[in-house]
Amino acid sequence: GIPMKIAAPFIKHKVPSKAVEYLKNPDEFKASYRLFRGLFTNDELKSLGVDHNSGYILSGEESHSSVYHSTFITQHSALEYVSYLESTNYMANQLLRDSDIFSMCHSLELRVPFVDDRLFKVVLKYIDKGYDKDNPKRMLTDAVEDIPGEIIHKQKMGFTFPVDEWLRTGKLGKMVIENILDVNPFNRKFIEKMIDNFKAGKTHWSRLWALYVLNSFH
Repeated sequence: GIPMKIAAPFIKHKVPSKAVEYLKNPDEFKASYRLFRGLFTNDELKSLGVDHNSGYILSGEESHSSVYHSTFITQHSALEYVSYLESTNYMANQLLRDSDIFSMCHSLELRVPFVDDRLFKVVLKYIDKGYDKDNPKRMLTDAVEDIPGEIIHKQKMGFTFPVDEWLRTGKLGKMVIENILDVNPFNRKFIEKMIDNFKAGKTHWSRLWALYVLNSFH
């Protein structure tokens, strides 16, 4: 078959841009994670005038080095590496930040005792043996006694704001689009295409919202 790196340029208009970027470097150590968690590809960041090298830098002093990541991969399993990426990226930069903002908004002091670097380093060694895809929190529930089964096996309940609907039907959508079109430092052609794709249901609302927040509060 045709190597993925060669095929990528020929299918860039047929599949999502993030998938195309992944196909360009399928063996690159963060490619799969970027495909799953990233909002913009390196090429899109370049179109927006953003240094793509800073867009995917992971938190932590040593994690700014590609050499460090390459070494980490050779010494740990894929599951351990994904756990590391989730902890130093999604959790650190979004979940903990959101938790802090919403708790302080209501004058609450939030504590997250399981988010401890010493605990993380110890648990990381046992993730491969202890992880259960049918019960992802089994290591935790096994470590704590007397937790009722109905709590352990209760289906996870999330809470999501209807932002997509707001951007499509409400005043918020008009405000966001006007903001990123009229008073932004970004590439207008790229923005217009992204808005058209959103209206056609081809791109996620978070991409527009991210640019609106960046443009409004940077």
